[in-house]
Amino acid sequence: DQHSLEEVETLDLDPGMREGWGLTPSLDHTALVAGDGSSVLHTLRRSGSRLAIQDSITVHDCANDMPYVVGINELELVPRVVTHPAMPHRIRGAPAASEELLRRRQFDEVLAGPSANRTKGPPSDLIWGNIITTMCVAAINPDTGAVEAWILLDGIYSNWDKFRRVANGIAFRSVDQTLWVTGKEWSKLFRVELEAHPSPASANIKERCTTAWRSFSFNVDTVVGRQQDPSPCEVP
Repeated sequence: DQHSLEEVETLDLDPGMREGWGLTPSLDHTALVAGDGSSVLHTLRRSGSRLAIQDSITVHDCANDMPYVVGINELELVPRVVTHPAMPHRIRGAPAASEELLRRRQFDEVLAGPSANRTKGPPSDLIWGNIITTMCVAAINPDTGAVEAWILLDGIYSNWDKFRRVANGIAFRSVDQTLWVTGKEWSKLFRVELEAHPSPASANIKERCTTAWRSFSFNVDTVVGRQQDPSPCEVP
């Protein structure tokens, strides 16, 4: 319950998912989009007591030679206009909020009946996703899986590390159009604004935003190898 925070119901994840990591509404708010730490985002719909996989996309950034963007963690649906126009972005940090109640999306409504059909064209929202062990956020096209922009959180919080205090938390507060970021065991929640990177070509996105998850017990090669479809970067 969004008001009392009491558990109302428990739903099982589709066994096709390795684990449950990030979760956010789909673009039309008729389903959920979930990640499992790999480069794949799954669209989930309720089927009895289970959230069943309806569709899956591979997240990729061909321009930066990243056919599989692995380690996608926290997810948040953010309006496209927030990310427009430059790639990549840097974060300009605002003072941390000492007390801020972030509105939780009403997942019961998301799982309920369909909304009006979308008009064709670029999606109005992008899915932002933290990349585990990095200070990078990928802005992902929910239709294609292509990364349209990178948000670089470098310098926003000095007490982070790759193994425990990782950047892991994104919220878009629609009531006042503000962006908030945080991380595991971080002592602060940051309200941020975006600014264009002064030299995108020098950002070294592949090096900076590739997860170091290989050093954990989780094997990236295993995840990439189990993808059913090749990356769009590899399609002739």
